[in-house]
Amino acid sequence: IIMRFPDDAEVSDELWDEVIGSMKLHMGDKFPIIRTFSVRALSRFVNDSENSDILDLFLEALAMEQNADVRKTIILSFPASNLTSQAIVDCTLDVNESVRRAAYIVLANKFPIQSLSIKHRTVILQRGLSDRSPTVVKECLKLMKDEWLAKHCKSDPIELLKFLDVETYETIGDSVMGALLCAGVIDLHDGQSACRFMGLTSTEAVGDGCASSQLLDPEIALYWRSICKHLQAEAQ
Repeated sequence: IIMRFPDDAEVSDELWDEVIGSMKLHMGDKFPIIRTFSVRALSRFVNDSENSDILDLFLEALAMEQNADVRKTIILSFPASNLTSQAIVDCTLDVNESVRRAAYIVLANKFPIQSLSIKHRTVILQRGLSDRSPTVVKECLKLMKDEWLAKHCKSDPIELLKFLDVETYETIGDSVMGALLCAGVIDLHDGQSACRFMGLTSTEAVGDGCASSQLLDPEIALYWRSICKHLQAEAQ
């Protein structure tokens, strides 16, 4: 009933306070289904400044909750914040597949890549791409392709690699490129060459054999190394 109330429903503050207080008590109910619906009810108020203790209650409950469905509901109810980002990233290691999948759904829907630290970005992809569950891997790929790559990097893999500090996290960069290539996301145009990243004209490239004293950026070097390995593997 609480979840179906419209935002402009005329309900007195006293009644809302009573409802919220009751739901907080039910967060400790012995039945998981009651705890689940209590979380769903309280999620309506989790962004209210006057009910900031609800988020603290969610974080505390998540750390102690034994039931996977309740943990999943808490994760899906989290707003985007520095406090919740760490808790959600931690849940990518949850023992339950549905909880891990929920963590990736929330990260995709509520956390733009710019809002996460480099460490969090790399951990999220490292865990997701190597998860033992195909459904979790699929959700991680969806996050990486549809959100981070398409929306925040304009579908440019090199821009995505820049967000991952591949000079420090080289193996993560390799995993990301491997996943993108296997998924057919990267379009290998005929005639595409690394020379254009060196600032060479077509004439210079032909004359020098694409040799240049200019060093490639780490992201560009990793990108082309992955492309070459992929093409070599396909040829074999």
